[in-house]
Amino acid sequence: MALFSSNSSLCLIVAVIQMILIFKKATISFFSIIAVPINFCLYQEYVAYNGGEVYGLLNFKNVPIYYFELFICVFSFNLIIYLFIYLSKCLEWEKRLFSFSTGVNYTLSVILCMCAVVITLLIFPSVPNLKSGITRTWSGILPFSGWSVIPFFFLATALQNLKCRKAAIVSMVFVISWYVLHGERVEPLGLLCLICIAFCYKDKRNLKPVLLFLMSVVVLFIIVGMSRGGVKNYTVSSVLNSVLIQSTACDVTYIFNCAVDVLKKGICFYGITYLSYLFNCIPLLQDSHSFQMYIQNFYPTAGGGLFFAEPIANFGILFTIFFTFFFFLIIVLLMRKPRRYTYMIYATLCISVFRIAWYGLNYPQITILYFVPFVLFADYLMRKARKSGPTV
Repeated sequence: MALFSSNSSLCLIVAVIQMILIFKKATISFFSIIAVPINFCLYQEYVAYNGGEVYGLLNFKNVPIYYFELFICVFSFNLIIYLFIYLSKCLEWEKRLFSFSTGVNYTLSVILCMCAVVITLLIFPSVPNLKSGITRTWSGILPFSGWSVIPFFFLATALQNLKCRKAAIVSMVFVISWYVLHGERVEPLGLLCLICIAFCYKDKRNLKPVLLFLMSVVVLFIIVGMSRGGVKNYTVSSVLNSVLIQSTACDVTYIFNCAVDVLKKGICFYGITYLSYLFNCIPLLQDSHSFQMYIQNFYPTAGGGLFFAEPIANFGILFTIFFTFFFFLIIVLLMRKPRRYTYMIYATLCISVFRIAWYGLNYPQITILYFVPFVLFADYLMRKARKSGPTV
């Protein structure tokens, strides 16, 4: 009924019901976590569609609000997740990834912790200052794009080695703090989500503490963002408003509207932006085909783009449904075999989950293609040098 309805509130209620069903079955998992930022953007669109105050370009309404088009995409997204978690064994396979040894040897784990700290400092060489406004837009020695996920991947791998866990936790606290104080909260939240998933699969009684922890982290990150935006006096209402109406969510939702508007005007990218993923596979090769660059030829944007924006701009709304289905199919098939390689890719996807939802698939690509095989190969060489001794 909601799909054929012109009642925006009914559509939102349906999406909320879908989310409840997903969380009831999956609790805290990759599938439920990736659904949160996607459905959250539907709420931003709902507020904008009904005349409420939102942030950024979405608030100006220079581009029509395509609320019902977004609802179709979100409804299909939720339904596909629902079918996978109810009809397949993907949650059992996901749990199995945490039930066997996926760690690398102790020496390599220590090296990964050190590399995580060094790469973080190379990305953000400046001293963090909540009042400075320094973000990734300030050029570091290493570029933010492509490298931002790597320190957290190294830490997620090092955490699997019990002997190195204390060193990994200390390194993790430093890296997360350095990122957050430079205005970047997405990757830190992704790593914390990965850890929370592991805790929930270890014992279902951890669910309530984990939910409370995640909610506290989100509020803390929101307050940090408000501080960097110049807010000095916090009130419960101002913090709550910042939690419910979030600037980045509004920006990527606006870009979704731009993508639909391009399509409505008879302009189609016909898959040209997917060449960007090929260009990003080759180090130092300049990417001139990204979706962000193409959409900026028609509209001013703040960068990024909701999960559905690129598929819609290339081939329309129906293609978005196929894109979503094959995205989750690949992930579910990946989970079937509990290997270290599988876990490392899964960990990278969890760390990048909010980037994937709001910025596209480019961010975890470099880590998966180059650094996952590199870590496995380095571990193999070290074990071979020690005559293939037992796992440390």
